[in-house]
Amino acid sequence: MKGCGSWSIDAIFGGPVLGARGKGFVVFWDWEMGEVVRRIDVEVKNIYWLGMGSFVVIASEDSFYVLRFNWDAYNAKVEQGVDITDEGVEEAFDIVAEISDSVRTAKWVGDCFIYMTASNRINYFVGTESYTISPSDIPLYILGYVPAHNHVYLADKDMNIYAYSLSLSVVEYQTAVLRGDMDAAAEILPSIPKEQLNKVARFLEARFDLALQLDDLDVTTEITRCMPEAEAETKWKALGDHALAVWRFDLAKEAFDKVGDLSSLMLLSLAVGNRDGLRKVGDWAGMHSLFFSFLYPLRFV
Repeated sequence: MKGCGSWSIDAIFGGPVLGARGKGFVVFWDWEMGEVVRRIDVEVKNIYWLGMGSFVVIASEDSFYVLRFNWDAYNAKVEQGVDITDEGVEEAFDIVAEISDSVRTAKWVGDCFIYMTASNRINYFVGTESYTISPSDIPLYILGYVPAHNHVYLADKDMNIYAYSLSLSVVEYQTAVLRGDMDAAAEILPSIPKEQLNKVARFLEARFDLALQLDDLDVTTEITRCMPEAEAETKWKALGDHALAVWRFDLAKEAFDKVGDLSSLMLLSLAVGNRDGLRKVGDWAGMHSLFFSFLYPLRFV
């Protein structure tokens, strides 16, 4: 293998590429060519590939890194005849996330990385974030996930079996939202069990609050559209007020329409001179309401 040098190997990892761990680094090689795909300087405890796919988790003592493996970038360099050094091809791996958790045991389930932490918490990672399934009083080892049961199964050192609920439809929904695929998220939502909707609402609320803080109103709008109706009303109101403050009248109108905020719709229509909008509000409110009695003599409606 190219780039082996004189350093010692203390562990080997399989996967789409061959991995070898040295002190303070890991090197990945192309199985067929023997070329260095990439050298990464990190203290490695274990490596978890998503099947033969494009994601890998590199776990160290107190954190883990989720990387995207780009075969095309590596192959392009090989086909171009580029001289690949002992450092490999930098574009072959892109970092997706760094999570400050120590991984005791783990398995991939689709695009979801389920793991047990050193502090005995059963977590899963999806998209760019980590979530807790349940704490545990004792160390457990992940056996696998059974989709038909919607449970992840674990065992202790005495081979006692433990089962924890994890709805795959919730995970798929979170994945779609985090990837910005709101159409897919909307299709998945009806399949989520009713008892899991509170979890979905909490997830969306956290995403909503973050997007609103960042003034990313387009993302905020998409998230609100995906919320269960009962949880969405207060979010539409907050979105409308924020959109109005930053002159996003299109989003403000949509938000106020959703919650039937006639006063805000009237003020918005007045501000932009939208007579059709005022007439529509009039149809909703009834022409005998106080503010329309005031507006009519002024020829606004």
